[in-house]
Amino acid sequence: MTKANQSPLFSILSKYGITTKVNLPTVGENLQDQMNNGLQFESKKSHADGKSTDYVSYPSAPQLFPNSTALGADLLRKLPAYAAQVASANGNVTKASDIYRFFKIQWDLIFKDGIPVAEILLSPSGNVYSSEYWGSVPFSRGSIHLSSADPTAAAIIDPKYFMLDFDFEAQVQAARFIREVFNTEPLGDTAGSETTPGLSAVPADADDEAWADFIKGKCKCIPRFA
Repeated sequence: MTKANQSPLFSILSKYGITTKVNLPTVGENLQDQMNNGLQFESKKSHADGKSTDYVSYPSAPQLFPNSTALGADLLRKLPAYAAQVASANGNVTKASDIYRFFKIQWDLIFKDGIPVAEILLSPSGNVYSSEYWGSVPFSRGSIHLSSADPTAAAIIDPKYFMLDFDFEAQVQAARFIREVFNTEPLGDTAGSETTPGLSAVPADADDEAWADFIKGKCKCIPRFA
């Protein structure tokens, strides 16, 4: 392989003295990860630890976004730019045209087939209601590569969370959805004040930017699949 034809993968492997047998430059690219956040509320009654029932919700785009039709149309227009941004981030190892094809399939699943945009868990314990949620189909794409020739060494993971704005918008809307659930009967009758993030940190009428510190600063992100 000539120096001019060396892929980023070849450079990564050669840096650690690993010989490239088959040049597959997309190995380690296109990491798709889910961003995890949670809201917490006081409970007006005590729940026995380990004996209370957990609840799960899978809201679709129309359930999560009040303007899902307009949002979907706007996102569809953005997909070519999204694909170009992802391709540029990985040095065009993956072609923008290929990424766009996958993004269009993902868009169809969300806005035509109605798959869940988020997964939300509600868990009562003691005098607390905890919630945990993540976007089920993020568009952002990152990478995972070797950090050493030692096979036991931790990999270098760069998931590029929130590199595309739809993922942030979905995370914000899921938080708003949870607030609405906890203010709606019958759950609204048993739930108390919101403690995380709390209305003093993120007011009830907060816009997307007002949610940014909580969404991005409190994100508990664990790679799930590539």
